[in-house]
Amino acid sequence: MSILFRLLSYVKRYWRNLSISVLCTILFSIFSGASIYLAIPLLETLFKPEGVSTTQTEPEPVASNVRGWLEKATEGISKTFQAYAITEDKSESLLRICLVILLAFLLKNLFGYLQAYSLAYVEQGVIKDLRNDLYKHIHRLSLGYFTNERTGNLISRVTNDVTVLQGSVAASFLNLIREPLLILVFLGMAFYISWKLTLISFLVLPFSLYVISRIGIKLHKESGVIQEKIADITSVLQETISGVKVVKAFGMEEFENRKFARETQDYFRRVLKISRIRNLASPLTEFLSIAAGVIIIWYGGKQVIEGMALKPAELIGFLLVIFQTMPPIKELSSVANRLQESRAAGE
Repeated sequence: MSILFRLLSYVKRYWRNLSISVLCTILFSIFSGASIYLAIPLLETLFKPEGVSTTQTEPEPVASNVRGWLEKATEGISKTFQAYAITEDKSESLLRICLVILLAFLLKNLFGYLQAYSLAYVEQGVIKDLRNDLYKHIHRLSLGYFTNERTGNLISRVTNDVTVLQGSVAASFLNLIREPLLILVFLGMAFYISWKLTLISFLVLPFSLYVISRIGIKLHKESGVIQEKIADITSVLQETISGVKVVKAFGMEEFENRKFARETQDYFRRVLKISRIRNLASPLTEFLSIAAGVIIIWYGGKQVIEGMALKPAELIGFLLVIFQTMPPIKELSSVANRLQESRAAGE
């Protein structure tokens, strides 16, 4: 952790940009939830038969306290929205709801852009400062150090390893702030719609996280090896170019070709292995997510058919909300692995 804290010390110089990024992240999360939740009144307006009231069904007793707290927290926003969007004319209501949805998506993407740009400024600034400090440090090293250290390794440290460290900045300030906020917003909305369906959706979560974490551990191990292989290839290339006169004088071209080919073949094998592991994560987690979705549709569909405390628009809205939680959960589960990769590069 000391290496990561040393890296974070570089971030202090860019605290203004980081503060803007955090603020935009919070607003991005709020409008992300709003843009999805607005699908419920839209669907109700489209499919509600004439003369049928849209009065909310009574909340289920087990979740009444929590639901009541959520209603109080959102009461002002909800009343303002209903006063503007819900009218006696369905066509007018539809137009107004569509305009509100358009505005929500506009603000969501605006704050997403500002957040990404502000964080990119911090990331690239940290990398620039780190490379400059590393270059100055190289000039302070003794001649004996350069005798025992390969030039290719030093070049790899300044180029490849510093680039890997960029991932820890993004993981620390983007994933550890944005993803938990998105998860809380979406889960709060899902719980507000139906606490039973929310608990059912949690059944698949431990399995998904276990699969992703196991894959992440393997990715971390292979990533460290790949960084070393890149350094080896860079070293062989540098030694060949700097000693090309000796190579040609003794006719060692084939020997050098075979040596370089061995390094690239080993790197090729490692990259294929890490690609195989990484590409396995997506189909597995998608299947687990779809399995949860099928169970939710079955249980929620029964509630709708039997006329229980769930309306068709709410079921569709719940599905939209709960599936929006999967990407941030998957991204958050990879944060630890990215931090471990960055720590290895930092060492």
